[in-house]
Amino acid sequence: MNTVKINNRITKIQNKLFEQAHTQPLKLKPLAIALSKHGIKGEKLYFHPGMIPLPIPIFQYLSSLNPRQMPILSAAVFANFYKVVANSESQSIISNMNIAKKVFSS
Repeated sequence: MNTVKINNRITKIQNKLFEQAHTQPLKLKPLAIALSKHGIKGEKLYFHPGMIPLPIPIFQYLSSLNPRQMPILSAAVFANFYKVVANSESQSIISNMNIAKKVFSS
């Protein structure tokens, strides 16, 4: 098996990026944490209605959502989006670890 010697500079850069990613979270993470702690606020939008992947302006039953229902729908879309992002991050970590085991020496 071919192995690659790790350059210490690359390791330091990777460690710094890893630390920054966990000490300076993206805006998505604090919103998801707040949503899980405080629940859905009926007057607050969690996802821009124009970005919701539903044909809201086309279908009458979707465009007739009342001001209380739109925040609930936006929170559901946000939660689903967050789940997709979190799953993708987990899959990337597992994939990177498996590839690193095959490419780099211990």
